[in-house]
Amino acid sequence: KYEATTLTDAVGGDIAVSPCETMLASTCASRPNVLFLWSATSFASTEEGVDDDPLAIFVHDGEVTAKTWVADDRVSGGSKLVFLCAGKSRVYTWIPGAVAPVSMALPQSFMPHIIEGVYAGNLILATRSRSEFVTCEL
Repeated sequence: KYEATTLTDAVGGDIAVSPCETMLASTCASRPNVLFLWSATSFASTEEGVDDDPLAIFVHDGEVTAKTWVADDRVSGGSKLVFLCAGKSRVYTWIPGAVAPVSMALPQSFMPHIIEGVYAGNLILATRSRSEFVTCEL
């Protein structure tokens, strides 16, 4: 069981909120390789007994460098989480309700670090220095 001492420790310093505002994805400096998924309602409630444990915890061998929720009409619930890990030429996606994230390979020499945005169903990724860019279909 994951134990947090403070709400900031539990949710982390860097949060991405789903478009429907029901889920949060977070990382924190003390655990840069871990992505936590939370129910937003568990933190909105002050009721005793409300489950405030993470919905899921994804542990990677590299730092989670970027994350965002992307609207997708093909997904039940309307959005999916997209994230990147340092040192990997891959994009990871997670659809609410799925057991685990799915990874998509990128060109071997391209190491994404930043999610620049989404345009016409394509994810725009950049290297840390923003000297190289690539797009991939979601």
